[in-house]
Amino acid sequence: MRSCRAIAYFLLIVTFLTTSSCQNESKESANQSIAKGKENTALKSLPNSAFLAEITMLKEIPKAMMARGTYDISAKVKNISQEKWPAGRYDYHVKLGYRWLDLGNNLLKAEGPGILPKDLSPGEEMDLSFKITAFEKAGEYYLILDMYQEKVCWFSDKGSSAKKFLIKVE
Repeated sequence: MRSCRAIAYFLLIVTFLTTSSCQNESKESANQSIAKGKENTALKSLPNSAFLAEITMLKEIPKAMMARGTYDISAKVKNISQEKWPAGRYDYHVKLGYRWLDLGNNLLKAEGPGILPKDLSPGEEMDLSFKITAFEKAGEYYLILDMYQEKVCWFSDKGSSAKKFLIKVE
């Protein structure tokens, strides 16, 4: 009985020390990133005020697509917030993504291929181009183009406008 308690106590101490060590390593890694000039926004969600974007299509979206077909998307994105958006080299980076919704606005598929190549400061804009894949089944769907912060949310969830298209998939 004593040996079982001793083993349990030992395992508890080892687990505590291992967890503490991992947390310290994470803090050290974060501090090293900041010391090397990386923005602190790379380590967390942006404030709610940062989720403001303007998306302008540079190329028309086809109103009809072939199921599982691949299509080029070109859009200009503008940061209309007062916060800098972190680029793709960070864990919590910002990108332009897309979602397929059914006509009841239920999510069917989401992707985020339009990664920012550099941080985007307030008032700055850039062109992004990427490919999308049409939904896999024939029918009518909504295609939503929206900015997204990795591991956080879609910008439209915080009040920003997104681009919404009704697409017939054949």
